[in-house]
Amino acid sequence: MLKLFIFCLLLGGGSKLSDAPKPAASLIGGTWTMESSTEEITPIDGSPRFTYTRTDAAGSTTMVFSDHGEVTYAGRGISTSVGTYTYSGNTLTMTFVSSAVRTITGLTDHRMVAQWHYDHVILGRHDVSDTFTR
Repeated sequence: MLKLFIFCLLLGGGSKLSDAPKPAASLIGGTWTMESSTEEITPIDGSPRFTYTRTDAAGSTTMVFSDHGEVTYAGRGISTSVGTYTYSGNTLTMTFVSSAVRTITGLTDHRMVAQWHYDHVILGRHDVSDTFTR
């Protein structure tokens, strides 16, 4: 009876270890391809807020994360942009010279959601949510 108890204890303990969530650092590395981008735009002139969603052609916009803190963003009608990324708690912040800070709000093995915003001189504030897959 004692042997059966120990066997069940060991079997149960092993499954808990394999189901442990992976830390963001082990999930982020590699190449991610944009699936869609949604912008909520608040016009400067006081017009009603509106939403614009677009999907990218397969592989046209990518982000590649290196193991040493560098991120390369390519596509979306702009030249390649290289920046850095850092971790704080469960949040990954990416900073590019030519754009805003992006914060990862959702991250799994195959899906990443990055949120950011920018202010356009004529059109107003744009709150953006980009979804990437791999």
